Amino acid sequence: MLLYYLQTNICCIIIFLIMFLDIRRRDVTKDQRIYFFFLLTAVIFCISDMLNYTLMGRSNEAIKPILYIVVTFYFSSSVIASYLWYIFCLEKLGFRSDKRHIVRHIMGMPIILFVIIASLSPLLGWIFTIDDANMYHRGSAIWIHWLVAWGYIFIPTVATLYSLFKEKDKNKRKQTIPLVFFAFFPLVASIIQIFIPDASLIQVGMVLSAIIVFIKVQDNHVFTDTLTGLYNRSYFDKYLKEKVKLLDENTPLFLLMMDVDDLKGVNVLMGRAKGDEILKQLGYIILETSQKYSKISTSRYEGDEFAMFGYGYELDEIKKIKEELENKVHSLNMNSTFSIDVSIGFIKGTKNSFMNIDQLIDLADIEMHKTYDDKKA
Repeated sequence: MLLYYLQTNICCIIIFLIMFLDIRRRDVTKDQRIYFFFLLTAVIFCISDMLNYTLMGRSNEAIKPILYIVVTFYFSSSVIASYLWYIFCLEKLGFRSDKRHIVRHIMGMPIILFVIIASLSPLLGWIFTIDDANMYHRGSAIWIHWLVAWGYIFIPTVATLYSLFKEKDKNKRKQTIPLVFFAFFPLVASIIQIFIPDASLIQVGMVLSAIIVFIKVQDNHVFTDTLTGLYNRSYFDKYLKEKVKLLDENTPLFLLMMDVDDLKGVNVLMGRAKGDEILKQLGYIILETSQKYSKISTSRYEGDEFAMFGYGYELDEIKKIKEELENKVHSLNMNSTFSIDVSIGFIKGTKNSFMNIDQLIDLADIEMHKTYDDKKA
C-alpha cells in the first residue's frame, strides 16, 4: 500500500515540476505567474501526502509531532492551491483590476482562519487527529476543509460558466472553456476520497486538470505578446475581422492606436532593457484601463504601437478612455526618473463606415500620427 502512495505522489510531483520549471524559465505574464505558484503549492501538497503515509503507524514517539506538522501542511496546501486557482481565474476572466486586490484580501481570510484551525488540531482535533499508534483520523469538523477548498473552486467555475454564456466571440470562448473543466477531475477524485479515505486520488485529479490548463497556457503563447501579456498582431487582426462581422450595422465601434514617441532614442541612450520596461508598463496601463470595460480588446500591435478596439461606446466614452490612458502615463512619469511621451489617436464609426478592417486600422494609425505631428508643430 505504501508503494502505491509513493508511486502516485512521485509521478504527480514529477509532472507538476515539469510544468513548474517550464513556466519558470520564461518571461511570464501575471496569470502565468499565479499558475506557477499554484503548481508549487500542488508539489507541497503531494510531498505532504507522501510523508504522511510514510510516517503513519510508526511506533517512534518523535513521529507524532512530525505527523501533526505534515498533515497540517497537507490540508493547508490543498486550500492554498484552491485559492490560487481562484485568483488565476480572476486574471483569466479579466475581473476588474481596481477591485481585484480588495477581493483577494477578503477571499484570503478563510485561508488564514482554516490554517489556524488546522494548526490547532493537536488541541482541538477538529480537522484531524493522530492517535497513540500514530495513525491519522479525520476530525469532527473536516467539513470545514471541504467547504473552504471547494468554495474557492466552485465560485470561479460558476463565474466562468457565466462568462461563457455572455461571450459571443468564439476565440475567447475557446480560451475560457478549460477553466470550466478544471473542476471536474478534482471533484470526482475528492468525492471518491470522501467515501474511501485511503484512496490517494485528489492529486491525480489536480494533475489531470493542471495538464489541461497548462496546454492551454502554452497555446496562449501563439496569440499573446509575452512581453506585455496583450494579444499580438496576428491574433488581434483575426479577432477584429471576426468581431466586426458579428456586430449589427448600427453598433458604434472604435479603434484606438497608441505609440511611444522616440522609443528608439530610449533604447540607444538607456539600453533596450529600459525600452522593454517602458513597453511593459504601457501594456499594463492599457490592460488595466480596458478591464474596466466589458467590450474592449487590446493588443501590442507591433513594436512600440498598441491598439485598443471596442464597440458599443459613444464618443464621450471613447474620449474618457483616451483621457484615462493619458492621465495614467502622466502618473507613470511623475513616479519615474525618466519621462516618456505617447501619441494617441482613434477612429469611430460603424462596420459600414469602412471598406474593410485594413482601412479601419490605417485611419486609426493616421489619427495617431496626426497627434504626434501636432505636438511637434
